Amino acid sequence: MLALRPNTAILPNRLKHYVKLPYLTHSNNIKRAELLELKLDYDSKKVVFFIGGFCDTFSRVMFNFFVTATKRDFTLNDESGFNVGYLSFYCYEFLNELIPTLLNDGYEVSIISHSWGAKNSLRFLFNQDLPLKVLITLDCVCRFSIKERPKELGIWENIYIENRILSDISNIVSIIGGAKNAISVADSNISVSLPARHASVRLMLEKSNIFHLKD
Repeated sequence: MLALRPNTAILPNRLKHYVKLPYLTHSNNIKRAELLELKLDYDSKKVVFFIGGFCDTFSRVMFNFFVTATKRDFTLNDESGFNVGYLSFYCYEFLNELIPTLLNDGYEVSIISHSWGAKNSLRFLFNQDLPLKVLITLDCVCRFSIKERPKELGIWENIYIENRILSDISNIVSIIGGAKNAISVADSNISVSLPARHASVRLMLEKSNIFHLKD
């Protein structure tokens, strides 16, 4: 059986004191040494969390994009200068503890989440309807129905894979897990076709209208 607890969290130094739950600072496929050169802290009250899905346990697709974002910088909804963090997909309890505390201390919080990470981001928002600035869900996989949006949520962009080829294992896993495809209550839905697959985090974010990597 996979050990799902505790959550892996790579956090800016300025946010670590907000966390009371135990968490891992690295994992079997994320080595401590490769985190040393990442620039996570920024002198602002804006933070973006990149949340991986199950694919990150073996292929690190969201983690790799998170690393790229720390090195190249990015804009989100035409803003820049974000503190950045990474969470593994088993983040539901972690979000329930951390996000309300950050909001109460004046932070603007946004989330970019993939697959099961997107599922747990939505579970969190349905449990605590909080004013996240931006939510981007990437090929969300879940079994519960999504019939209404969290009322306090700011911008919600949903990006999903269409034309899933069954020769790709990540596509098969997403279908078994309940890939949501378009989500009617999101502010916008963007479909991404071949050669993109469920694990294609970079290709999906390249289609985003509100997230842009800087050159």
